[in-house]
Amino acid sequence: MAEKVSVVDHSEQSDITKGNGLTEEAKHGLDAEHQMTLGKALKLYPKAIAWSLLLSSTLIMEGYGLALLGNLYASPSFNQKFGTLDEDSGEYSVSAAWQSGLSNGARAGEIFGLILAGWASDRYGHKKTIIGSLLLMIGCIFILFFAPNVKVLVVGQILCGLPWGAF
Repeated sequence: MAEKVSVVDHSEQSDITKGNGLTEEAKHGLDAEHQMTLGKALKLYPKAIAWSLLLSSTLIMEGYGLALLGNLYASPSFNQKFGTLDEDSGEYSVSAAWQSGLSNGARAGEIFGLILAGWASDRYGHKKTIIGSLLLMIGCIFILFFAPNVKVLVVGQILCGLPWGAF
């Protein structure tokens, strides 16, 4: 059985390789950006800089939140609010199972968030997905802030992990 072979005509070159100046314009633009001062860049690209600062701030706070959660387990007020009383020592503590749930809850939420973010990015675009994720994060933080017990705190951790799938 004979196979169909498509023949490509290479006699026509793209505009870039024809020498119409696009390559030189790109090189000139690249050189101009390399010579640009910080002040000029701030004036030319304020929206890009603001967007970059916003995204960087969210990532910084995520790292801070992960480091902070481990420190809360040693806090007496955190243990008193979310832990149980150990009758032998007379101190409150959060059990290892709940500590594991709190630490891994956000990771579990991130896995589901990755699945949702892929679908949302295809449907709505990356920018709208990230903005929506940031707004969702604001709402989910209220759950953590007003959590009355450790169960609600774990649910808040999982829900706060969902928007991070978009990043």
